[in-house]
Amino acid sequence: MSTSADDDASWQDFDVLKAVQDWAHDPSTNGGLSVEAELQDGIGRVRLSRVVDFVQPSASDLSPTLNVMTRQRRRRRRRQRRSIDTNQQHADCERGDGQTNCCRYPLWVSFREIGWDRWILAPDGYRAYYCDGACPARHRVATHYAAIRSLVNGVRPDVAPSPCCSATRMSALTLAHYNGDGRAVVSVFDDMIVNECMCT
Repeated sequence: MSTSADDDASWQDFDVLKAVQDWAHDPSTNGGLSVEAELQDGIGRVRLSRVVDFVQPSASDLSPTLNVMTRQRRRRRRRQRRSIDTNQQHADCERGDGQTNCCRYPLWVSFREIGWDRWILAPDGYRAYYCDGACPARHRVATHYAAIRSLVNGVRPDVAPSPCCSATRMSALTLAHYNGDGRAVVSVFDDMIVNECMCT
């Protein structure tokens, strides 16, 4: 089954009836299933693959399930060319590139490093990004208020501090994890990825 990148569905259905019937008849043939997908992540294509196993239903639950855990094989990201216009809102920066004003920077979060791998099953980590940098006058102001505050700071810095570089747009991340009852579930966690940094 193929799915376009524009589909909004969080779940995909696969017809594995024949395989499950074979496994139920002869458990020694249960070698798992290989699932591969290509997704458009905005930078390039990523390949997801993992052999998964069929989970036999318990006595209280007669619905068999197929748990799929994926790992993302990241390709090296090509450095983005930033516009000379410092007000471009979607340009990313890299440490050491000379940018000192408010900008979005890459940040890879490893769940193992922060100790969350005890309850998160997949993914191993994700690109979260973060905001940093100064907010000089008229630089990426998110609101009229931020613009006025910036102007006031330029005239009377003792009266109002300059705006702060912060995340103004964020997106969710889907995680496979253990819930409070110790069951493996899939949940969507809001505000996990920084999409845009502006001065507020």
